[in-house]
Amino acid sequence: MVADAANSLCQAKEGGFKRTTVNLKIPELPTVDPADLDPWPGGIRQVSREAQPLLESLVKAVVGGSSTVRSTVVDAESGCIQYVGEGEKGKN
Repeated sequence: MVADAANSLCQAKEGGFKRTTVNLKIPELPTVDPADLDPWPGGIRQVSREAQPLLESLVKAVVGGSSTVRSTVVDAESGCIQYVGEGEKGKN
């Protein structure tokens, strides 16, 4: 899923798109019972923690090479985190 999303983002970038939206399916926790009404008892903060490895992988794949990914918590209450990939070269 991450590789497909990264490939799509690279194609969009080559096509001249400057802004895009990516929707990723976050895997459910192994502790989730199908009868649970709310599989994320920690709310959006828990979701953002679980999504972190997916998002870091996506940014690394799009930037390429030996990129570095930095994350900054924009708003902890709403689980808003900004991910920035820094490539080896300016064009990345």
